[in-house]
Amino acid sequence: MDDVKIEEIDRIAARNFIREDTARRYGIARKLSDFEKRVVNEAEALGEYARDCDTRTFCILVGSFLEDTFKANFVEQWNIEKKQVADFFGSNGPLSTFSQRLIIAAGLDWLPPVLQNEAKLLKNIRNELAHNHRVHTLTQEPLLSWANSLREIEKTWLTSPDGRYAAAYNSADTERRLRVRVFSQSLMILSAAMKNPRLIANSLPPGYREEGWEGLMDIEKALIDVMIRQAYFCIWYSAECIEQRYCLIVSYSHSTAPKRHVR
Repeated sequence: MDDVKIEEIDRIAARNFIREDTARRYGIARKLSDFEKRVVNEAEALGEYARDCDTRTFCILVGSFLEDTFKANFVEQWNIEKKQVADFFGSNGPLSTFSQRLIIAAGLDWLPPVLQNEAKLLKNIRNELAHNHRVHTLTQEPLLSWANSLREIEKTWLTSPDGRYAAAYNSADTERRLRVRVFSQSLMILSAAMKNPRLIANSLPPGYREEGWEGLMDIEKALIDVMIRQAYFCIWYSAECIEQRYCLIVSYSHSTAPKRHVR
């Protein structure tokens, strides 16, 4: 009987040790690095600038940001020195193209398969708009099919308690909604690509997280904050523009309509 009690005590002690050690390692992994802070600031600045751009410019900028940040992430995680950059990213290097970076990131468990596929779709959208002068909007094929295959992340905030986002979303056109989807999903992909190597380096499984909002890694929370702000302003700006244009049209119609003489 005493041996059974001792074994149970040992099991409890082992579980507690594992739990405490996991929490300690996660506490180290989750802290926002200087590199991640720069990425968050660039994402915020990009969202603010690209919001007023046409769709072609918007998607090319977002796609380029995604590709360039992947490159910077490899440099950061692998401690690639300046003199080694050409070896890795030059024309004959293993990371010379975005496609190669996605394949290697997936092989390293930095990206789950679903996000690797979504990154390919975003790459396709960026390349189509960069090289096909006949397409101008995300509602044209093949862009529409690719965009519709992305996760509908812009709908995440429709249940916000104040209802303002939902109201603005319902007023926005399909183009504006798809732009929010492209931007937000790009940040989701970058979030995974930056957090997973940090987890792996601290002997934690890719995708590990603790419960609730506070259980997310700092880079996840920071990029989600950027997503929410940019989605809200992008959708709300679109709704405001529609309302302002309507008011201007009504105002102009009233001022130029022939006056009726009351008899």
